[in-house]
Formats: sequence, structure tokens, C-alpha cells
Amino acid sequence: MESIVLPITEDGPGRWCRSFCPARRLLTLFMMLAKLLREIDAIDQNAQPNYARRNALTYQCVGLALEAGMKAGMRLDTTQKEPERWPVLFIELPTGEVSWHVANEPQAYTPYSAEVKSRRIRLYCYVPVDGIAD
Repeated sequence: MESIVLPITEDGPGRWCRSFCPARRLLTLFMMLAKLLREIDAIDQNAQPNYARRNALTYQCVGLALEAGMKAGMRLDTTQKEPERWPVLFIELPTGEVSWHVANEPQAYTPYSAEVKSRRIRLYCYVPVDGIAD
């Protein structure tokens, strides 16, 4: 894997930064994922787990795993009958698959256009919305 070397001005002339090296980025993702997985495991070992915290962490883990190129995502638990199927987040680790049931809180879907979604995101981020209306 080729290293990408970029100059950074705050280090002064002649300094080079290897922080954007793909291998280093991948290692950072793996380390962040491992840290969150340890926290999830500790929550699961608790007699009264904090499921809200665990669920939030599992969503973060799936995002990190996908960014690192691992197989991860969400599926429905097919061992349960409709309408009791719960969503399951999963990650394929080198040591095998891990998965967690997460909250099954169905909410009615309210359709909206891509333009409305973009406007909402831009408003949230304080970006000019170029006259897009709800």
C-alpha cells in the first residue's frame, strides 16, 4: 500500500505528515472499533444493561466497520415471526460475526423529496439553501 505524504504548514518548512496514509487510517478505524466493542461488551456484561447507550454504540461500530471495508449492516431477525422481527446490527470481524438486537420502534414514514431533505440538512448545518422550500 503506497503512503500518501502531505506537507503541513503548522509544522514549519521541511515537515511532512503521514497522517493520511491509508494504512494508518485503517489502523485508526480498527482501534476505534475495538475500543467501542470493548465498551459494548462491558455494557452487555452488566446485570442491568443500558440498552440505549449500547444501541448508540453499535450503530457507531457498524459505521466504522463499513468505513474500514468490513462487512457490516442491519437485517431483520428471521427467527422471529412478523410483526415481531427485531432489527439486528452485525459486523463480520476476522474472529467471526457479532450482532446485536436493537430497538424495534416503528415510526410512520412521512414521504418528502430529496430537495426537502437537502434543505433540512443545510438548515441544520447553517448552509444557504438556495431558495428550496418545504
